[in-house]
Amino acid sequence: MENSQKRNRNILYWLAIFAAVAVALYFIADRWFPQLVSKFTSLIAGAFLVVTGLFLRKKKRS
Repeated sequence: MENSQKRNRNILYWLAIFAAVAVALYFIADRWFPQLVSKFTSLIAGAFLVVTGLFLRKKKRS
């Protein structure tokens, strides 16, 4: 049980580090390439909505 909690904590640490790096890169890129970042953000938001819709549709059918 302890090993599982330690592994989950390590995964959370890695996710937090990855998120911090991603946010930092986002703001750095936003400063140099604002048009590219806005298009990329729109693409990610659209993909998230499509995937969420597909997931909820499958869940509703079950």
